[in-house]
Amino acid sequence: MPYISFKQVMDLPQMKQAKILGGLREDMEVIRCGHVIELPDMEPWIDSGELIFMTGIGLKNPKKDLKQILEAIHSKSAAGLVLEIGPYITVVPDEVIQYAQELEVPLIALPFEARVNEIMTGIYMLYYQMSVDHNAIETILRRILYYEYDEDAIMSAIHLGYRTDVVYRSIMIQQDQGDVSEEKHYSLTELLYHVTNYIQKEIAPDYKHFILMDGDCLIVMLPIGSEIDVDRDRLGELLQGLQEKIAERYESPTISIGVGCRYSRIEEFKKSTEQAKHALALIHACGKVNEVRFYEKMGIYRLLFQIGSKEELTSIVQDELGVLLAFDEKNHASLVETLEVYLDNDKNIGISANQLFLHRNTLKYRINKAQSLLNLDLENANICFQLRLAFKIRKFLNEIM
Repeated sequence: MPYISFKQVMDLPQMKQAKILGGLREDMEVIRCGHVIELPDMEPWIDSGELIFMTGIGLKNPKKDLKQILEAIHSKSAAGLVLEIGPYITVVPDEVIQYAQELEVPLIALPFEARVNEIMTGIYMLYYQMSVDHNAIETILRRILYYEYDEDAIMSAIHLGYRTDVVYRSIMIQQDQGDVSEEKHYSLTELLYHVTNYIQKEIAPDYKHFILMDGDCLIVMLPIGSEIDVDRDRLGELLQGLQEKIAERYESPTISIGVGCRYSRIEEFKKSTEQAKHALALIHACGKVNEVRFYEKMGIYRLLFQIGSKEELTSIVQDELGVLLAFDEKNHASLVETLEVYLDNDKNIGISANQLFLHRNTLKYRINKAQSLLNLDLENANICFQLRLAFKIRKFLNEIM
């Protein structure tokens, strides 16, 4: 869904008499559409990204009602409030302006004689043009992701704002599932609004980003400038800021973000998106929520995704752990789990025993039994590496493939 900037609306000829009273930050909000409402209790009727227009005809107590309206706009992440100054609202109380400042809700005064219908037409014309561009962008991104890349794609992308001198990353954003009930989930459209707004303000104010809604995920072609403009650590902090903003706005659920590697050629968007998808899958496989994971920091799992052959990976697990797996199944034992925890803790008996709620002697017995069944020497570093790799592959197979 496309959005237009606050500046675009304020620059409309029909808005030349408008005056910003307060609440507008330097990092201007984006707007989804205009909406005329005359009800003091407007919260059920507004949505994120809407710029609200009103004459005040339905207000009984302007000061109280306007503060209630500002609260509703803030609560629903609407874009702001435009008041027509005239017979119904003769002046905006200072207390209301101050409240708009506190909530950071843009509050705008407009002469009563201004033709709101012309303003709304201007907004919808802007929205129409952005819709045309947005649909074209989605078409281009889908062509690159799901069909053969061709040279026409890059020319079309450049026309829409893609820059060949800028470095990009693909990121994939998804709501965490967890135990959250269905009614507590916010829509993908709401998430898109906040992501668009945050990227424009905090991450890439000088460049154009591209977003595609794909299933229950958002895929973003994110510009990060030159090689040194936004490094990985800084980008991680910025994306965590986006997570905090979502958590601040909604009680649940949180979002997790997978991040692909840098690229400077648009045909590499597909590869970076696959990497972001793998990073997101690993977050879920590890049972994490509210995480940001970079593909280049996934270690051995990068190789496992590249192998892609389930048969070959299964064969490795069977060769290394098959004897123990069979023993555990036959005897209802847990030698596999014991050995995995022991190796994960660098063969520390005390830590492993505590983690497994076992007596130290019981742990030692199980490790000796596992070592005997495998006919391996756990003092050999190469053998321990092979076993740890087998455990990682097993987890990868069980939870990702």
